[in-house]
Amino acid sequence: MAIVPAEDALRVSASDRVEHFLAFFTVAILFRLGLPRVRARTVLIGLAAFGAAIEVSQLLMPFERTPSLIDLAMDILATATGLAMTEPLVRRWRRRRA
Repeated sequence: MAIVPAEDALRVSASDRVEHFLAFFTVAILFRLGLPRVRARTVLIGLAAFGAAIEVSQLLMPFERTPSLIDLAMDILATATGLAMTEPLVRRWRRRRA
C-alpha cells in the first residue's frame, strides 16, 4: 500500500492516518504473539525503522507519494498500542513456560 501509486493503493479508510494505525497495530500484535520471546522494545524499534523506511522510500518514488512525519508518528503510536495490549498475554505465556 505504501509504495504503490496513491490511486492504485487499497483504501481501507478515508483517512490515511487510520490506515497507518490499523496496519502497524495489526503487525505489532502479530509480531508480539507470534514471537513472544522477542522483546517488545525490539519490535517497537524494528517497526519504527520499517515505518521510517517507508516514508523515506516515498521520497524516491517516481510517482506522487508524499512522506510524512505524522504518518511515522502514527506508525509508532499504533505499534506501541498493539504491544501494550498484548503484553499481559505474553507475560502469562512466559509464566506458564517457566
